[in-house]
Amino acid sequence: MARLRSFQKGGGVISLPSFLVLVSVPACVFSSSLTDTTTRGMGKILPVDAENDAAMLHERGDRDGKNNVITFLDRQSSSSSDNSFVEYSWKIPEFEKTCGGSASPRMLNQVVWVSPNDPDPLMGKWLKEGCWAGLFPSGADVSKIDPIKKTTADQPLTKVAPMRWIEVDSEEGSFQWSMDSKQRVDMEVILFSGGFDSPVPLKRTGLEVTDKEEPGQIRLALTGRDEEMLVQWNSANGDLQKVKWGLEKDNLDRETTEKEGDVETISASDLCGEPATSQGFFDPGFFHAVSLDLSGIEEGTEVFYSVGEGGQWTDVTSFRVPKQRGAQKPVKAIIVADMGETYNDGSHYHWEEPDARNTTSHMASFASSLDADLTIHAGDLSYATGYESEWDKFLTAIEPLSSRLPYMTGKGNHEQDWAFPPPGAPPTHYKGRDSGGECGVATDLRFRMPTTERDGNRREGWWSVDVGSVHFTMTNTEMPCGKDSDMYAWLDGDLGGVNRTETPWVVVLGHRQMWDSWGSEKNLVQMEPLLIKHRVDLSIYGHIHYAEQSCPMEKGKCVGEANRRPDGYDAPVHLVVGNGGQSLSRFPPLKPSYNVFQQHEWGFSVLEAHNATHLTFSFYGDAPMDSEPPLRHSFTLVRAFPREVESTGELERERGTSSSSPFLSSSSPSPP
Repeated sequence: MARLRSFQKGGGVISLPSFLVLVSVPACVFSSSLTDTTTRGMGKILPVDAENDAAMLHERGDRDGKNNVITFLDRQSSSSSDNSFVEYSWKIPEFEKTCGGSASPRMLNQVVWVSPNDPDPLMGKWLKEGCWAGLFPSGADVSKIDPIKKTTADQPLTKVAPMRWIEVDSEEGSFQWSMDSKQRVDMEVILFSGGFDSPVPLKRTGLEVTDKEEPGQIRLALTGRDEEMLVQWNSANGDLQKVKWGLEKDNLDRETTEKEGDVETISASDLCGEPATSQGFFDPGFFHAVSLDLSGIEEGTEVFYSVGEGGQWTDVTSFRVPKQRGAQKPVKAIIVADMGETYNDGSHYHWEEPDARNTTSHMASFASSLDADLTIHAGDLSYATGYESEWDKFLTAIEPLSSRLPYMTGKGNHEQDWAFPPPGAPPTHYKGRDSGGECGVATDLRFRMPTTERDGNRREGWWSVDVGSVHFTMTNTEMPCGKDSDMYAWLDGDLGGVNRTETPWVVVLGHRQMWDSWGSEKNLVQMEPLLIKHRVDLSIYGHIHYAEQSCPMEKGKCVGEANRRPDGYDAPVHLVVGNGGQSLSRFPPLKPSYNVFQQHEWGFSVLEAHNATHLTFSFYGDAPMDSEPPLRHSFTLVRAFPREVESTGELERERGTSSSSPFLSSSSPSPP
């Protein structure tokens, strides 16, 4: 969390008690204070379809008939940073003259997409007039700019975009800005008139970040090598830093220093287009990475560690030594896609994700209670899409999880897609502008995955790791996937090299769905023969913002008992897990014959390989942050081991069942 003090721009700091600093100005009166409090933060979520979503809103709040939005009270979480606010107050004489009255049009729905190019009021809110206040990096150039066309640009027309903003629709009022994300620069709140089209700054109120040199935003990752863990973090310092670690919390007796070249950063010129190269760019600080050699330490052993250098170190946290391959070793993986992040103060920001905060909180709790092995985020991570300050909020939000478990990521359209990739980067299949000019660069630096790194870069974005009894393969669905593509050749080789006696379960993931209730995706479905050829058990994707499960299927048809192999394999089960926090998509009017389960509700999923013969996949739903998320549906795959069995009779003796179903069980608990 950021520690701050307030000051008037152009003046000195006023000496007052640490919890309160008042700033007075002639035209407007402001006050700002840092409070550690459990003050309630207000948020909004989308209205829902009663037929599909009746269960998801229990205990979340009441409908406000006046503006047809649903409001809810954010619950206090275990993280102290969630309770840090800076109170900003204003009093504006001659309000009607200065601000032209309250802003217009009024919001009719959750702010999901705010754009001057989209006149549909149901899709968002663009303040054509009136006053507003934004949170900016200190000294930001907020002169007016022309609209940025044909991109994800959706912020007020200031040269530097606000990190967040609020509408100021009264002569006098106050707002509590949440300071629950790590900041490496001083900030200021700027009051504007003129709406978003013609913003005129009226007054700046500065916020000095006193802990900006401290490292943070830790992410762990598997490297694809046994007995190793990659530790990544951010800081404002570009010097080589270290990881102190050990097997006792109070005795970090080992130290590993960064290697030359492992400290990285980016400038606007490293990105591909607007808004990432213009109003959306935000100084990211420096990205650090250290690989820890865990040789000789038994898997499952708790390792305590802290990162930093000099007098700046993070609090001690811990992870467990990853599991090596083993057919009977259980594996638990938390899986999510299309999540983003949620500010808990009710302010507005680029591309809001209404339920991401609940999802990250529940996943962190599950990671602890399940003794999970890893988290996999299958693309559409932060939805920064060119507004780089969003990454800081996202990395802070996931840190309770990513600092304890490997946080493995894939690239989605909102990380990678851009019509004009940078020099040396492989071309994407999709030529849109969904990444907002980031073109994968921002993601590559923040999440260093065990890619093949051909030609010395991480742009390919595909990787695989073995954890216990499971081989996980992450594809890059933004790349060409036809038979002549690099993606196809790599996937064929990766799956063909799996030793099913060591890792009997094979799971393929990606961002864009190969199949979902709307049908198949033409680029991705070209790889379906490889899933059949190499007997992939599960095929997991996001992109569509709901969750669902298919039958074991091939070419859009369920595979029956007659086509089942002697070891129990029939075909991949296709899963969509894109319900992490972004606004939900709708299912088609008719449910396809291959669909087994549909969930139009925010949540996440858990994969649990019990041993070599049984694997369970579970879909969890939404709940208040102080409640356990409900189990909505689960199913269990049953296979023989070893996988190659010649006769059906031998298979039945090994399985102990003659069931024609590939599932041991399949259940969907009734919603409350």
